[in-house]
Formats: sequence, structure tokens, C-alpha cells
Amino acid sequence: MTQVYPSADVLPENLLKFYVHFSAPMGSGRSYEHIHLLDEANRPVDLPFLELAEELWSADLLRLTLLIDPGRIKREVKPLEDVGPALVAGRRYTLVISSGLRDAQGHRLTGLNLPLMLTL
Repeated sequence: MTQVYPSADVLPENLLKFYVHFSAPMGSGRSYEHIHLLDEANRPVDLPFLELAEELWSADLLRLTLLIDPGRIKREVKPLEDVGPALVAGRRYTLVISSGLRDAQGHRLTGLNLPLMLTL
């Protein structure tokens, strides 16, 4: 993995997507099993991403787009009312990409932990 965007130290609470860039083509499918968002206490955030059947990889398999579930952002919709927001202003989160994610050749990645700070 080479970069995650947005890359600012402080991100908005209503962030809709992350772009994860890799240095080599990746294998598609089952990526959501290996990408997690942890809260300040290192607990997993419950279903923060909109998990699409067809993952959002660029044509060259170098960039994965992760969508934050919009139902966890928009007011007065069921997911937000039932589960709460995926991201809360002023809290710290860590984006974790586990070593189970494989490249196009089937090689495992080294696990990555990317600290994130979200605020309004």
C-alpha cells in the first residue's frame, strides 16, 4: 500500500470515502474481510463501509475506493437511527488493512494500521 486519501490529519465527520492506493495490482474480491475501522479503544466500528458485491477497484487494480455507509451519515434514516454514526467528530480512528489482503499474484500484504483523526 502506498497512500490513503484523504490524507489530512483531521477529517470531517461526514466523510464519504477513502481511496486506498497500492504499489502493485491487487486481487479483487473479499477485500472487506481484511479492512477494518477501529475506534479509540481499538474496538471495531460496526459495519462502517458500504459493502458492495462488486468492489470499487480502479481498472488497473491499484486503487480501492471504500465508501462510508451513507445511511450512517444522513440524518433521519434507519441505519443511523439503529446503529448510530460510523464516525464521530473529535474521536480517533485507525484504518486497518490486515495481512490477509492479497495482491494479484496471491501474495499476502504486510498488515497496516493507519491512524485517523476526525473532527467537524
